[in-house]
Amino acid sequence: MTIMLHDVQYILGLPVEGDAVVEQSGVASLKADFQNFLGIGADKLVAKPASIWNNGRVSSQAIYERCLAERGDVDIKVQGFLLLVLGSTIFVDKSGSRIPPSCILEVKKKDVQLCHYSWGSATLAYFYRQLGVALQIGCKQIAGCLTLLQSWIYEYFPAFRPVQGCLAITSTDARSARWDTRIQERDYHRVVSFRRRLE
Repeated sequence: MTIMLHDVQYILGLPVEGDAVVEQSGVASLKADFQNFLGIGADKLVAKPASIWNNGRVSSQAIYERCLAERGDVDIKVQGFLLLVLGSTIFVDKSGSRIPPSCILEVKKKDVQLCHYSWGSATLAYFYRQLGVALQIGCKQIAGCLTLLQSWIYEYFPAFRPVQGCLAITSTDARSARWDTRIQERDYHRVVSFRRRLE
């Protein structure tokens, strides 16, 4: 049993049909794109100690600041917003403060129709890659769309579901919106109960 493409569509409501979100640029091209987007030189992009570009990831704070500083260019604000949304929901890395630009190159194109892309397959492919990384010896964290993983567990393992609240669900809402994930009591007896269910 594993997360399948139809689960991504069913749980997150992301389209699984459409153009592929593919990486077509090398590192040098990606750096040049972000230099142009951020309006900075190559030296500032990788300047220490807190470089904007590090290990193929871009600082989300730098993108946020660029969007705040830009007063007139709506395209930059829209691109920055899309980068931040996609990088903090679907293509999450373990740093919590950086965005993998190679996964979201389509955002930089002008007049892009985001609904024409198969975001569901991109989400699943990125998540599987992150699961592979998480299984390596010494790895202590997991990245990727954890909303997908958590909601998938709730869907297929009823014993681990949180208390269902009275969230309004319509046929157009994603299934992940149905779970009321308020903090519940986490005492020893609850842990023992979960262990029994797993066994």
